[in-house]
Amino acid sequence: MYKILDRVNNTEDLRKLNIDEKKELAEDIRKLIIETVSKNGRTLSIKFGSCRTYNSIT
Repeated sequence: MYKILDRVNNTEDLRKLNIDEKKELAEDIRKLIIETVSKNGRTLSIKFGSCRTYNSIT
C-alpha cells in the first residue's frame, strides 16, 4: 500500500534509506495520518510544524 513505509520495521531499516527514500517515507507517513484522521471523524490542524487532532464539532 505504501512504497517505503511497508518496508520499514525498525531503526536499522531507517538508517539504510537514501535521501529520496526518506522523502518518500515522509509522504507515506503524511498519507497515513490523513487517512487515519479522516476515518476517525476528526480534523487535522498543522501549526508551526506540529500535528494535532481535535474532536469534530459537526
